Amino acid sequence: MTTEQQNNDKYVLGHADHEIERLSRQAQRYEQFTRAFFHDAGMAEGMRVLDVGSGGGDVSFLIAQIVGPTGQIVGFDPSSHAVATATQRAQSLGLTNTHFITGDASNVTFAEPFDAVVGRFVLQFMPDPVAALRRLASFVRPGGIIAFQEMDNSGCHAFPPVPTISQCMQWLITAMEQSGADPRSGLKLWARYQAAGLPLPTLSMRALVGAGPEHPIYEGLAGIMRSLLPTLEAKGIATAQEVDVETLAQRIGQEVSANQATVVGQNLIGAFVRTPAA
Repeated sequence: MTTEQQNNDKYVLGHADHEIERLSRQAQRYEQFTRAFFHDAGMAEGMRVLDVGSGGGDVSFLIAQIVGPTGQIVGFDPSSHAVATATQRAQSLGLTNTHFITGDASNVTFAEPFDAVVGRFVLQFMPDPVAALRRLASFVRPGGIIAFQEMDNSGCHAFPPVPTISQCMQWLITAMEQSGADPRSGLKLWARYQAAGLPLPTLSMRALVGAGPEHPIYEGLAGIMRSLLPTLEAKGIATAQEVDVETLAQRIGQEVSANQATVVGQNLIGAFVRTPAA
């Protein structure tokens, strides 16, 4: 098995092109939330920032807007395919201060400290997020920022209930748990920061809310199920026929409208701290 295949096995949603495209669409939906989170954490112009699990580069490109041309961004990801995609995108955007490398939290090293270490939806896929936080914190200068946003998938729901949404979330949570990922990672940030020996973090939560026959939440759920489908079938959780990805978003919209429901998407829970000054 190649290193790339091993990395794909670790990431339950895979690294196929459609998954990287899904992450980019997801980044657009959540950009305002992550931008506000980084602002609250104290990220500013000129900072040198490490982006953990950088994927196709979406968070790094957002950071580049915040730190400006005098700042520097280094992103790393275990998928060489994702790193190549992010590098190509950075070049097309003319970002000469944004660089990507292949690696994971257990083996990357850096010669110079960072002003901030950040990540979005990455700790939930790590086998030991506390150890990862502890090691990543060692890359931050005294007084620097550690800021992570994680999902709480259990927070996605509709009222009145929408059966297809409930079923999708049950499949998603089961698949993540059986694959070693953490579907409630956001709710554990406080405890994990403490276990890693970090100062008590400031917490925040943001989520998309929608209703009616069409909303980005529905397409977002359908995209996740498309990337998750190989895992669902391999583990006997659901079949392609049961999921019916091609009509999933439409069916959700129809049920939401029929039930006159309001839908809350997955919760984005953020935690940030400043490390003790020297």
